[in-house]
Amino acid sequence: MIVFSAILVLTVISVYTFFRKIDASRKPSLLAWFIIAVTAAISLGSYLAHAEFSDEGIVRGALFFANSGASIAIFMRLLYLGGYNPRLSTFDKVSGIAACLIILYWFVSADSFGANLSTQGLMVISYVLITKRVIESRGKSDDSRFWVLAFLMSILSVVSIWDGEVLEGVNTIRSIFSTGIVLGTIYYYRVRYH
Repeated sequence: MIVFSAILVLTVISVYTFFRKIDASRKPSLLAWFIIAVTAAISLGSYLAHAEFSDEGIVRGALFFANSGASIAIFMRLLYLGGYNPRLSTFDKVSGIAACLIILYWFVSADSFGANLSTQGLMVISYVLITKRVIESRGKSDDSRFWVLAFLMSILSVVSIWDGEVLEGVNTIRSIFSTGIVLGTIYYYRVRYH
């Protein structure tokens, strides 16, 4: 329960940090956060459909809860700020279609495990969008403190994969690598250009 509480506290602090640093002049990728919010919600739903409802099962799913709540809050904040270009690139359209196909697959097949694994792949795509934006802005589009906290949440959730299920393991490993790559890219540009 300590790990679950720590992850939730880090989630609240990271969202607060994100909100403080984002304004009309410094906005991360809206599409990436939309994809993360949708896929995190799908992951949480499919985890809950697959998980056992016990204190231990909920604690093992702490990262699912944290990712879902934080990403939805961040996406809503970005929508509130507005000012985004509504034109979608080919990559954006393919990502949107992939999200719809995963949802359709889940409802048609009732395979929550397969849907969750698919959403993890889609989350990787959204982190590629974030990393691309960090590269284009030379590390200025995203706040490093937010990504440090996100990375720490991922590291703490390693506890959830001990004696856990495959879904927790895949989510945790994907989260560690995804947040680590974004954070590493931010620091690369901070060191190189500052």
